[in-house]
Amino acid sequence: MSTSVCRAAVISDIHYDATPSSVASRKSEYGAILLRKVVYRLATQIQPDVVIVLGDLVDKPAAPDAEEKLRELKSILDMLKLPVIVIPGNHDPDRAVFNRVFGPLPDYVDVNGTRFVCFDDEERPGYNAHRSAADIARMHAARSGFDGRLVALSHVPLFPAGALPSPYHFINDAEVVAALEMDRYTAAIGGHHHPGSGPSEVRGVTYVGAPAVCESPFPFLLATFGDDVSIARHELKLPSTLSVWDTHVHTQFAYCSENMDVRRTLDIAGMMGLAGVCFTEHSLHLYLDKKALSSRDAYARGLENPLCTRTRAEGYFELLDREQVALSSRGLETDIDFNGKLILDSRDRTRVSLLIGSVHEIPEGMKPRTEPVDTARFIDEFMATSKKLCESGIQILAHPLRMFDRKHLPIPESVIPGLVDMMKTNGVAAEINFHTHNPPVSYVRECIRQSVPLAFGSDAHNLYEVGEFSRHIAVVREVGYEGNMEKVLYRFPDAGVV
Repeated sequence: MSTSVCRAAVISDIHYDATPSSVASRKSEYGAILLRKVVYRLATQIQPDVVIVLGDLVDKPAAPDAEEKLRELKSILDMLKLPVIVIPGNHDPDRAVFNRVFGPLPDYVDVNGTRFVCFDDEERPGYNAHRSAADIARMHAARSGFDGRLVALSHVPLFPAGALPSPYHFINDAEVVAALEMDRYTAAIGGHHHPGSGPSEVRGVTYVGAPAVCESPFPFLLATFGDDVSIARHELKLPSTLSVWDTHVHTQFAYCSENMDVRRTLDIAGMMGLAGVCFTEHSLHLYLDKKALSSRDAYARGLENPLCTRTRAEGYFELLDREQVALSSRGLETDIDFNGKLILDSRDRTRVSLLIGSVHEIPEGMKPRTEPVDTARFIDEFMATSKKLCESGIQILAHPLRMFDRKHLPIPESVIPGLVDMMKTNGVAAEINFHTHNPPVSYVRECIRQSVPLAFGSDAHNLYEVGEFSRHIAVVREVGYEGNMEKVLYRFPDAGVV
């Protein structure tokens, strides 16, 4: 028997569709976003050995775009660069279509001493299932010559009568359970029953019904197979005990937006349990066209650039008006130009509740790539620009150390105390932001030590990032803070609820 450990992420019942499901609790229209959120957590934090998807990937199997939706979900799963096992469900298209996207279902997949045996069982009335004699023979064959752990995978959950509180079962469950026990299976994992159930161990076999990721609180599982079996439940929705705003979200007006949309952002914010969300669009993106933004003049001249216009700024506020976004959820993200002036039209300052400041460019950082960066000068300019921002009336300093990552420079530990001190002196909150950046643990620790409030910002350029704060919470705990997290979080005075 192998002594290795296998960690398997289990996702079930995505029910993806282009339109809302007829079942109100299913967030089918956000299926791809929910899967992308799961994949992000798996890639950045959990890092399993294998990912298992237990069917009902789409909601309407006969929809004209069902295959297109399957391909979209596959492209998201492909981001993981690790083994992915996908079992079809009763809501998925016919197997010819399904197999065109995911390939034929393998008999089994071996990962770290664990053999995952895959079944596409026959459907029976009442959304139940039946395992054929041929598939029961495959159950036995999977044990032949293999002394590791065996795990049976199916869409409909398999369990002995009364072992799990699921209304769905195999009509020949006694026969199939006998085969599991005879061949010393470690576990049987299914989906289909949206609340999920288990784990329940009966005569040495662990039975699990994975919950549906399409329904709040949008759960998935991590199954760990070693000397024993452990099942951990993860939820995409924020803990109900935590009231937090996402204070850094972009819109379709950002040139760097991937798929942002104000209305869908507000929907996702509610789904994820956010207390609120604030749209903080790049001020320069609202004053300059994309071509002008890419030139050095954008920062060298700021608002004195003759190419600055009001067209996109007015469009931004018209969009917020049209979507009935509350004043408390309106903000801007702005910079300091190379002359030390805030890049913000005074007319726009009165139209927002939140102003966050960012250091996106400094003169030394904009030198031609052929010229080496003078690190000492870079640090001096960075600190001077950050100080100007903190003194300009902003409430939050966004991703304050990301400039070093962007220029492939190590973050000097020596700058952190001074940077945090200037935030404290000016009453500015410190953003925690993981968008293309890993804030140093020492920075978070220093903010807490100096009682500088932490602002959780997703810096969302893609909808899956909205309210994705699992890493934010983890880094606060990593520094050793075990108290009420809300005591270290930023609150702006007129914060209402989305």
